Amino acid sequence: MPVVAGAKRRAKQTVCLANQGQVGKAILLYGNDYDDLFPFAVDATDKYASEIWDPFPDWQAQIPGMPLLSDALLPYAGSKEIFHCPADTGFSVLDNNYPTELAAKPSSFQAFGLSYVYRTDLAFKHLSQTDLQNPSSINLIADSSGNWHTGSSSLDVTDDAEQALSKLNGFRYVTVFGDLHAKVISRAAMDTALNQSP
Repeated sequence: MPVVAGAKRRAKQTVCLANQGQVGKAILLYGNDYDDLFPFAVDATDKYASEIWDPFPDWQAQIPGMPLLSDALLPYAGSKEIFHCPADTGFSVLDNNYPTELAAKPSSFQAFGLSYVYRTDLAFKHLSQTDLQNPSSINLIADSSGNWHTGSSSLDVTDDAEQALSKLNGFRYVTVFGDLHAKVISRAAMDTALNQSP
């Protein structure tokens, strides 16, 4: 049974990689129509847990008028399904902003129409792909939760800081970078990408 479960996870991961690659292409097509800018859009965590942007009130104030990334890209996507990771089992606590809660059940895609998070500071700063100093190191989009491809449990409101850190250390994320290459990365690699200044 563990072998079968592992094979199923890998198959879903492969589809997720392909879907995110298509989202990356949609971002490129969007840029062709908008002076090479990244989409002026947000992900579901920005939209529905906007308190995560409290330290940046000027950016936070823009969120209510910004579309979800999936809505902004749909004219370039061809199908809503590219915004769906088949391994998406939702989440209740934000990986990148523990212990902020957000109910995304039974899946993030079913709750919000989007399985992925977006590097929203690129939108707030009105940056283009050519503005990125090191595009191969800057994350654009990634799985909303890092447990989807590992078979482990997601963060929970009952987790203390030590339990949360232990879970995060085992998480893996399908991720698309600024040069549009996609790969699966660890939580540590995700933190490194998030800390890269555009």
